Amino acid sequence: MFKNEIEILKQKIELLIKENKKDIIIVAIDGMTGSGKSTLAKELAEIYNSPIFQADDYFLPPELRTEERLNEPGGNIHYEKMKKEIIDILVKAKINDIIKYKPFCCKIQKYGDEKSLTVNKVNIVEGSYCLNPYFGKYYDFCVFLKINDKEQIERLTKRCPQMINNFINKWIPLEKKYHDAYKLYDNCDIKFDY
Repeated sequence: MFKNEIEILKQKIELLIKENKKDIIIVAIDGMTGSGKSTLAKELAEIYNSPIFQADDYFLPPELRTEERLNEPGGNIHYEKMKKEIIDILVKAKINDIIKYKPFCCKIQKYGDEKSLTVNKVNIVEGSYCLNPYFGKYYDFCVFLKINDKEQIERLTKRCPQMINNFINKWIPLEKKYHDAYKLYDNCDIKFDY
């Protein structure tokens, strides 16, 4: 699906590997919901046998969803927990280190079973809110996926028709607020527009 995009990312990764400046490489993929972030991450991960650390595993639990927190750009994920359990460990990790954490499960509205991911040469952090400035610049390069509004609604309707009103009235506006507040599109190294 992302043949051209994968080639661009491979060139960037291969250059970083050739420069051999770091033991591991971290790629961050953020962008609009429905733009293909997860699909792009999976395709890239298949090439490099990369673990994918997903921001979706850190949705904010109900007890922390205060009005003040949800008014904060990017505040609807538990970014403190994600930084502590993923980002802080990943930036110091070596190949074959194991990172363990319990992802938040939206269906049951609490943390689920433990997940273990093995650090490799190329590692991917993916999902809306994974470029929250709270994390600092932990990545070697970042990617932003942008999609036009019409295509976004069509994809989300096809993917999850019972939730489309929630996307339109709640999740898309929160995401847009986050993108605009931190000028993510302008500040990403690689951008793909659809």
